[in-house]
Amino acid sequence: MTYNIQHGLRHLKGGIDLGMVADVIRKFDPDVVTLNEVRDSGDDPEYFHQTERIAKLLGWPNYYFARAITFPDGGDYGNAILSKLPFKSVQTILIPDPPVKDEDKYYETRCLLKAEFDGFMVLATHMGLARAEAKNAVSTVLANTGKEPIVLMGDFNLEPDDPILAPIYAAFTDTATILKDKTLKSWPSDAPRIKIDYIFTKNVKKIIGADIPQILATDHCPHLAEIEI
Repeated sequence: MTYNIQHGLRHLKGGIDLGMVADVIRKFDPDVVTLNEVRDSGDDPEYFHQTERIAKLLGWPNYYFARAITFPDGGDYGNAILSKLPFKSVQTILIPDPPVKDEDKYYETRCLLKAEFDGFMVLATHMGLARAEAKNAVSTVLANTGKEPIVLMGDFNLEPDDPILAPIYAAFTDTATILKDKTLKSWPSDAPRIKIDYIFTKNVKKIIGADIPQILATDHCPHLAEIEI
């Protein structure tokens, strides 16, 4: 499962509610979930160890926060992974910032979370809004793939037909290709109109199923896939 939780902000209602996030995860009971837009420690009282808090609410023992950036107020921000399965290793790989920022977009340093399990790897990222940032993210993903079974997940901020994603589609299989309802979108959750959240696979035995539940909690709908490694 991949889920952009917007630091637990209740969409259209306001207020941070990590119990809401845990409830969504618990409802679908994945073995592994990666999260985007996660806060961690900081001087602001609304910055705290959100990954650990969600893991404790779920009763899951394995979790990791991947810091992409520390905001000027001192708050850490990035991606996270929670798992019922133990990690063999897990690390944060920073995605290079474009040397020239000439697009009329919000720029933010991003990262790739790389988790090794027994027999497979999970990669998770949240791509930038600027096209140069997204291209760097794609290059970083491809540089960190090998021959082992891989699951690549996250909010890519690009729709499936965007040419920037062509190298990803050439190397991976989009689990959404087997959605029973191929009209399902992932954002915004109150009236989903575009698909920007993905679960890709490489070198796995079989994609058994996929879904994008149309749930109004955070501003994104979660994306799920059942995969035989």
